[in-house]
Amino acid sequence: MADYSQSRDQPIEDLHDLYENAPCGYISVGPDGKIVKSNATVLRWLGYDFVDIENQPWLNLLTSGGKLFCETHINPLLRMQGFVEEIALDAVCKDQSIFPIILNAAEKRDENNSVIFIRLTFFKATDRRQFEKNIMIDREAARQQAENARKIQEAVQFKLNIEKEAVELREQFMAVLGHDLRNPLAAMKSGVRLLQSEELSERGSKIVALMDQTADRAIQLVNDIMDLARVRLGGSIELEMNANADMTRLLQQIVDEHCSAYPEQIFKFESKITRSFPFHPSRMGQLIGNLIGNAVSHGEKNSPIEITGITKDNRFELRISNHGNPIPKEIKRHLFKPFFRGEMQSSNQGLGLGLHIASEIAKAHGGRLSVISKDRLSTFVFKMPISQPKD
Repeated sequence: MADYSQSRDQPIEDLHDLYENAPCGYISVGPDGKIVKSNATVLRWLGYDFVDIENQPWLNLLTSGGKLFCETHINPLLRMQGFVEEIALDAVCKDQSIFPIILNAAEKRDENNSVIFIRLTFFKATDRRQFEKNIMIDREAARQQAENARKIQEAVQFKLNIEKEAVELREQFMAVLGHDLRNPLAAMKSGVRLLQSEELSERGSKIVALMDQTADRAIQLVNDIMDLARVRLGGSIELEMNANADMTRLLQQIVDEHCSAYPEQIFKFESKITRSFPFHPSRMGQLIGNLIGNAVSHGEKNSPIEITGITKDNRFELRISNHGNPIPKEIKRHLFKPFFRGEMQSSNQGLGLGLHIASEIAKAHGGRLSVISKDRLSTFVFKMPISQPKD
């Protein structure tokens, strides 16, 4: 058995000093709830002299809320089990300041089980209370931050939903508008053809020819709008691939059409196409026509537009170049976006869909459309993969 007796070489503990200057406060209370004894520690903490609290109800040392809690919780527990532990309360100092404490209490009974004393211990809880307060503050700040983030997310999502609905409504409107415009344009085109078959004056022939060109232009605009709406509504450019289509013939045909439409413009066409490959003829013609038309609009009138088609290394490459001022970087970044025309185009150059539609046709063929612009030469490059020819 261990020997816990006092060592001869160790000083004897002063029990009176241990009581008076313990690291916690001691208070003894009589059966009537009045203070009969306290140590110096609790007096020092609360700023009292013993004569200030002797024979006073110990509950007077607590706040109003603490008194109520003792009457409704602590006292019933003491009577029922004889002790309570780790109760957080606020004591009131002599100067009326608040002193946070942790209370333990235990009854001392005689042989007849009657209460002689109630022994109270006060533990200083200032740091603990501040720690708990900081935790609550941090928890509330985190909750508020999460709530703010949730509200911001909901607001952003609401805005995105509104924008999405607006975009879908706009695209649907464009699709319906384009569809509904086709019928009157077709009727106009039929009327122009009937007039062209009749004998007209020279002035009348010019007017009818101008109407025919205007109708063709309007039809092309409607087709561009329909293509854009189809892509923006989640669809894609529809293709009917033709393995027997002749790319060289298609290029020559479109170049000849532009030579007729722009007799003052110089066109240089070179074909280095050595094999056939599948593509959608009308869509590819639309891509080529849009690129040549763009070159005519922005190229120098006295400089040639160069069109080159090449097949090499299982790839078809189309290059269309025009001379003129280089395309600024800030404009180049947006060239293939819908409705973007750039600051160099005038208001009569259409809706700004030509390059966007050409880019979508390129993607539909598994290819890519890009632009190189430097040293007064701008070149649009279309590349698409083609399958290995069969032996």
